[in-house]
Amino acid sequence: MHSGEEAGHLLNVDALSVSFPLFEGTLHVLDDVSFTINRNEIFGLVGESGSGKTVCALAVMKLLDPPGRVVGGNAWFGDKDLLRLSEREMRNIRGSKISMIFQDPKSCLNPFMKVGRQMSRVFRTHSAMRDSEAGEKAVEMLSKMGIADPKNIQNYYPHQLSGGMAQRVMIAIMMSCDPDLLVADEPTTGLDVTTQSEIMRLMRQTCTERGTSIWLVTHDLAVVAQNCDRVGVMHAGHIVEIADVHSIFRRPLHPYTRGLISAVPRIDKKIRSAGIPGQVPSFLNPPAGCRFAPRCTIARDQCLSDKPTYVQVEPGHFVMCHELK
Repeated sequence: MHSGEEAGHLLNVDALSVSFPLFEGTLHVLDDVSFTINRNEIFGLVGESGSGKTVCALAVMKLLDPPGRVVGGNAWFGDKDLLRLSEREMRNIRGSKISMIFQDPKSCLNPFMKVGRQMSRVFRTHSAMRDSEAGEKAVEMLSKMGIADPKNIQNYYPHQLSGGMAQRVMIAIMMSCDPDLLVADEPTTGLDVTTQSEIMRLMRQTCTERGTSIWLVTHDLAVVAQNCDRVGVMHAGHIVEIADVHSIFRRPLHPYTRGLISAVPRIDKKIRSAGIPGQVPSFLNPPAGCRFAPRCTIARDQCLSDKPTYVQVEPGHFVMCHELK
């Protein structure tokens, strides 16, 4: 096993498996998930709701709530396997080296603490700034996020912020310590289209200026198409296809990827978008073979019994499907 640094990647997730032991049985939420994130790129992880995208991000960040637990795999960040670090070691990495933006920014901000004070606390923790310096830094970061009148906004409580403004505050906090990797879990959910576009523009701009990579977790294919360099497509705890963004949208190869893209409404087509039949299989008792087989129109007997492995159809384009062997 090689570290991410030796392999030339910023993050190298290898065979990550996550289970949730429950009274009814064990939920096998992630099964041998592998992918890499390169330096200075935006990597998108896309799939239906409930496919395991957020669990994957939380597992790598070691933020899984019980009873969730990592039961196998590695997550190399440079020469460190994040999954083997203690909580104290992870606290030194979170915020300073890897930052995470969660789906609902207001739920992550302390409702009893003013925005400026929350930001200052982060600066003091990771940068050993004095109170006066931290306060100036908070105003500076709010201004960089395009917030008008930052000196006034820093005295607001989270409930006084709009959804878009709360997300800008979260990005400002997460980018304040110049992380190498920004994990963004559905950062534009619940925002109007104009605000979504502005938030993503700010994230791209900030990361370009600072050389930060972004791991974008989303179900929004439009956001992926407009912003990502490479994409991993997740279905039922498996990443079934990985390729650069142009290959994914122009030449999707896995039946699930094709179905996902064909389900997106097209303004230039009068034909109604086709959905993917069936439902995501239960994690309590997943299929023995390909987890997409029960929904797949080209599945054969081998698909139902044997778990597929990755096939590299062209450089950098990997697909987990028996039909492509």
